[in-house]
Amino acid sequence: MKITFEADTTLRAGLSIFLVFADDISSDRLAELDVKLAGAIARSVQATRYNAAFGERLDISCHDALAPARVMLLGCGNAAEMSAGKAERLGGKAFLEACSTSIAAVQLLLPSNLSQALPTEEFLASLHAGWRLRAGNPDSYRSEKKKNNRPGIDKVVIAAPGADDRTVQERVTRSDAVTTAVLNTRALIMAPPNHLTPAKLCDCSRELSAFGVDVHVITEPEALNRGFPGTAAVARGSAEPAGISIMQWSAAAAEQAPTIALAGKGVTYDSGGITPKSASGQILMKFDMGGAAVVIGVLQAVAALGLNINVIGAFAACENMSGSAAFRAGDVLTMNNGATVEVSFPDAEGRLLLADLNIHLCAEYKPDLIVDIATLTYTVMGALGDGCTGLFTDDDGIAAGLLKAGRQAEQRIWRLPTGEHYLQSLDSHIADLKNMPAPNHFGVLAGSASVAAAFLRYFVEGARWAHLDTAAATWAAESSELWPAGPTGEPVKSIVAWLEAMASSQCQ
Repeated sequence: MKITFEADTTLRAGLSIFLVFADDISSDRLAELDVKLAGAIARSVQATRYNAAFGERLDISCHDALAPARVMLLGCGNAAEMSAGKAERLGGKAFLEACSTSIAAVQLLLPSNLSQALPTEEFLASLHAGWRLRAGNPDSYRSEKKKNNRPGIDKVVIAAPGADDRTVQERVTRSDAVTTAVLNTRALIMAPPNHLTPAKLCDCSRELSAFGVDVHVITEPEALNRGFPGTAAVARGSAEPAGISIMQWSAAAAEQAPTIALAGKGVTYDSGGITPKSASGQILMKFDMGGAAVVIGVLQAVAALGLNINVIGAFAACENMSGSAAFRAGDVLTMNNGATVEVSFPDAEGRLLLADLNIHLCAEYKPDLIVDIATLTYTVMGALGDGCTGLFTDDDGIAAGLLKAGRQAEQRIWRLPTGEHYLQSLDSHIADLKNMPAPNHFGVLAGSASVAAAFLRYFVEGARWAHLDTAAATWAAESSELWPAGPTGEPVKSIVAWLEAMASSQCQ
């Protein structure tokens, strides 16, 4: 599907979608267009009492002899309430409405009073991104016979009179880099576990070398046992070998730029191990590598944008299965920093992988800041509901930066508590700490997301720290303007916006 920008607003054959603000229905420009349609817009608006609420659609009945073949109004709401995020959602909505017509050629015409809302170039880039995000194909694992074979959209022209071509191109190039990274993140999370094994997930990270990212993958059993004992223990119950991927992007001025480490959970399938989940609990457990997918997506975007910041992405990839060699409740693991962990619950495996990564990243790379990213707990879903990422940190500055980036990307992030109080619930009689509190520990159900975060913090030394629990945001049960039901790609955009802000501050 080819998307182009043109200054020409001449109506074309195919489908023409007029984007209309609620306070712009009677504008001179819309009236001018209506002249070419023999008054069809005015008649339809009057007959239906159309008010151009956000996403509201109105089909225009035109005379057969008039071009284009079909005309539609798509409401933008009030101009004063428009934002980049809303423009993005509008792009996705326009795609859905265009698809419903089965017309191959689509023309989008911008509102006349757009300057009251956003700069035209920003609106165009966001509209373009939203269209692409919603157009992502969910049919990739269906046979040709079962795929949606409705005729697709071949060409999209966005009429943008008055926009600066160079600025539009710069904005679109930037948003395309992030959008492509989000779509690739979604594709990884959507992949079935028999297609995306731990080894194949590591192979996917190697593809980042094409963007200038240095990638090092560790798969040797001896190296894993020696350097990543938590990951090696979790992987023992599976026939699939585990792997660690370290991805490094270096800024042009590497010595002056800060170093940010991102650690992702890459459990490509989580059965619960020797403490198995129910059948309904396992059905979506291919998404338990969502943290690793986000790390890959962020590194791809950072490299494509050429950000002046040092970013080290790492993930541990394995399956948590119940084979005869599976690790057990009661096992004691000695981590690579000498700390001992009593395994009280084998289905709390993700924190063991992230503990390995935190120890390794802090010791080998000495980052200024480390962020753990994982679909870690069910309780964050209960606390925040669908579509919201839980943020845990003991650093107010990091919290402020990530929350601001989330607002900028219009992705919901909410800060939750953590700290020594929660770590106390992990006291063990025979080891330094447990990986999960005892089932009868007071408050464990409500606070287990905070307890898990405190466990991760325990293994970070010499760096500022934050944790993003994405269990509620990685997968959407229902479709929206920006995605079909399934993986969302969150919070890639938020993290990239946060890193862009830090990179920008280094250049000032």
